[in-house]
Amino acid sequence: MMRKHGFKRDKGLWRITLLTLLLLTPACWTYGQGYEEWSKDIGGDDTEHFKAIQETADGGFIAVGYVEPWTRDDHEIYMVKTDSAGEPEWSRVYGDADDDDGYDVVQTGDGGYVVAGSTKSYGAGLADLWVIKTDERGEPVWEKVLGGAKNDVAYSLIALDGGEYLLTGSTASYGAGIGDVWILKMNDDGDVLWNKTYGGSMNDVGREVISTADGGFMVVGDTSSYGAGWSDVWLIKMDADGAVSWNRTIGGSANDGGRSVKETADGFIVAGNSESFGDTLVDGYVAKVDPEGELLWEKTYGGSSDNYAESIELFNEGYLVAGYTSSTGTGESDVWLFSVSPEGDMVEETIYGGSLRDRVYQVHATSDGGYILAGFTWSFGAGGNGYLIKVTMEPPPAPAEFTLSDLVVSPSTVENGETVTVSVTVTNVGEETGSYTAELLVDESKVDEETVTLEGGASESLEFTGVSGDEGTHTVSLGELSGSFTVEAPPEEPGGIPGFPVASLVVGLSAAALMLLKRRT
Repeated sequence: MMRKHGFKRDKGLWRITLLTLLLLTPACWTYGQGYEEWSKDIGGDDTEHFKAIQETADGGFIAVGYVEPWTRDDHEIYMVKTDSAGEPEWSRVYGDADDDDGYDVVQTGDGGYVVAGSTKSYGAGLADLWVIKTDERGEPVWEKVLGGAKNDVAYSLIALDGGEYLLTGSTASYGAGIGDVWILKMNDDGDVLWNKTYGGSMNDVGREVISTADGGFMVVGDTSSYGAGWSDVWLIKMDADGAVSWNRTIGGSANDGGRSVKETADGFIVAGNSESFGDTLVDGYVAKVDPEGELLWEKTYGGSSDNYAESIELFNEGYLVAGYTSSTGTGESDVWLFSVSPEGDMVEETIYGGSLRDRVYQVHATSDGGYILAGFTWSFGAGGNGYLIKVTMEPPPAPAEFTLSDLVVSPSTVENGETVTVSVTVTNVGEETGSYTAELLVDESKVDEETVTLEGGASESLEFTGVSGDEGTHTVSLGELSGSFTVEAPPEEPGGIPGFPVASLVVGLSAAALMLLKRRT
């Protein structure tokens, strides 16, 4: 603190008075397609991929996929439980010396989990459908290996009332063709209550199953047995017993496939991939059908390279689609999240990832109004790690930003040696907490400073007090604000002693001020 250019200091005269005034400012809400709340790469030196994720009853998440040990060329099912911030709480590996993959997971009423996928390590066929029931820590309670002599797999799983489960996938061991859609209903002990196959002479696959409001089910997948192209999106609407209410194929003359479906108030919304439409080899594809499966509209999305729409969720009045793209971003492929209007027009898109390959396969709404995405990343972590991205609808807090107001210099006219007070209000107009250093300048030279830390929306009043020195008018500045005060000579008393020369006083005060500043720093 310096008594210079009009401010003269006696020990203890300078002081800072801080008055904290908490100003409550309303939050600003913006509803775009959301903001990244956090992202996590999960795994180690092995290769880990997540295929599915669900929110758990405690607000955390359960993710499933596969891990490929770097010392072996095979997969094992990999399941990870995280807290609400994506921090792993535990992980489990299931499988043996051949390829085993987890494609979906649900939490059960007893706090445990059921995982659905395929195994080549166990069973009778080339690959068999594998279902594993675990306790709340991922320890196996029972497992079922189902299938015949060929390839059988479960891609999707839902929990039903009464501890039952419904699965869909494909089977090459049963049915009429090269591969058929396979649907199975199981009880809480893993016993098959019924199973059905649907398809023709070619290859048909069920990719996702959902419960519908009428008590039945909807399966989306792709079929090479029916439709107009090499393969088409296939929708199969069933009643509660698995009997087909209706089925529809949609698509063009090339390869089209369904990956995800959700029920809407006026029908169903489907996401998948298409080679029949668009400008590139593969484009993201979204179609809307009415409650009877009649096509209302279909749209493709993407750029100059391949683009994949893997999962869809309801979002505001429209839809949120997740997948990956090679058309935009910085890497070989990047996570692709985009929102579309009720009519199918793209509203906004966001790209996540780095310089290598990053993908997601599922998006789900979360209980806090946000969304969780699961996939894998080669750009972050140890290379080839599981990848989780949490999206929130609340915009990130605005960074700390400070304004100065209400600069007051009082009194504006003083006699040499009298006190001058400079006050100013500092306000953090941002939302994050931050620090600001107010520098007091007198005649363009810094004489004091003070640092304050303010929460978003808060204000503090700073008060600088000093003793006036040199005669004349002096400019006071704090930030972009400025004021002034004038120092007048006191009236001479008759017979008084003449004062010291002004120059000698300034030199002496400057030396004292420099010593003080050195001590403060």
